[in-house]
Amino acid sequence: MALGSRLRRLSERLTDQAGAIYALYGNDLQPKWFPVFYVLAEGGERSITDIAVDIGHSHASVSQIAGELAEKGYIKEKKGKNDARKRFIALTQKGKALAAAMQAQYEDVRTAVEQTMKEANHDLWRAIEDWEFLLDRKDLLGRVQDVRRAREAKRLRIVDFRPEHAKAFRDLNERWISTYFKMEEPDYRSLDHPQEYILDKGGHIFMALLDDKPVGTVALIPMAAQSAAKAAAQGAESAAPHGAMSAAPHGAMSAAPHGAMSAAPHGAMSTAPHGAMSAAPHGAKSVVADGAAADVVAADGARSAESAAAAAPQAPDTHELAKMAVSPEAQGLGIGWLLGQAAIERARTLHLRRIYLESNTLLKPAISLYYKLGFQRIVGQPSPYERANIQMELVL
Repeated sequence: MALGSRLRRLSERLTDQAGAIYALYGNDLQPKWFPVFYVLAEGGERSITDIAVDIGHSHASVSQIAGELAEKGYIKEKKGKNDARKRFIALTQKGKALAAAMQAQYEDVRTAVEQTMKEANHDLWRAIEDWEFLLDRKDLLGRVQDVRRAREAKRLRIVDFRPEHAKAFRDLNERWISTYFKMEEPDYRSLDHPQEYILDKGGHIFMALLDDKPVGTVALIPMAAQSAAKAAAQGAESAAPHGAMSAAPHGAMSAAPHGAMSAAPHGAMSTAPHGAMSAAPHGAKSVVADGAAADVVAADGARSAESAAAAAPQAPDTHELAKMAVSPEAQGLGIGWLLGQAAIERARTLHLRRIYLESNTLLKPAISLYYKLGFQRIVGQPSPYERANIQMELVL
């Protein structure tokens, strides 16, 4: 870039003149050797590693310069007393003689530089120090990314889901999930029917539009509805032949005593007294609901009634943050942050108490985003998703 090119030209100009100055004083020292030579002349024997840190060069660069100085006979190498693998270098007698002879050159160059600085309108040393300090706090790449995000944000809008967003909602999530994991049955259910499985149950879906094109999405789903849907998915899968689900009218239940569901054919739920579970065929599902869908599942011995009862809380003041996805072409614009903020703000307007989420620790950028949004890790939450190995919550 222009600034870097300008500084590079100035550096090359000074380096060329430095070579002429060495020749003026009869020294055959190359300008690029000077930082290493000066450290040894002022501080005595040093290790390659220590010199690299002091002068801001790489270990390989210092090693190369040390080798060239050794060929000239100005330095010698020594092995460490306590660690033979560590290389130390020091000036030879020839090197010390050169250092003494260069004292007059040092003074003349220092005086000439100070005079030049006085003629300048700005303090170059101070300006360089300021830039180094600022770039240590945030490098130029990070600063450019911030500016880009701010500019692109003007083209971004976070809007509520509309029917015409259904395909984008599915495609964005399927692309993201398939990149790292595999689609699972609960994914297909909510992505194919977002109206029925999310919105009609009191949930919310947000879409990120870049120039009116959907490039990101996230959902906020009531935990009671989410738990019921997950329980239904597990029960249906376990109660039917491999890969199949038993037939029953969508969402229908027959009359039964308080908290119980009536007996039904294969794949349906069996009747039991309040608070109890009745015997059922291998792989069948027996559920007792106390006024709400209970997340109690016994499927092929995979989950006991006790552990299932301790599943995700179904409090109406708790929603799950789910189905967050951003198009790869739009990543780096802070869209995930904007979607997360929109969901949190909606949760506050709904007077929710907390937001829950499930993810996978392989997704380091996503986990970092969740922490940045204020989520904290919690332990012991069962999940129907194979890919989920971390649970987090945000208390509002």
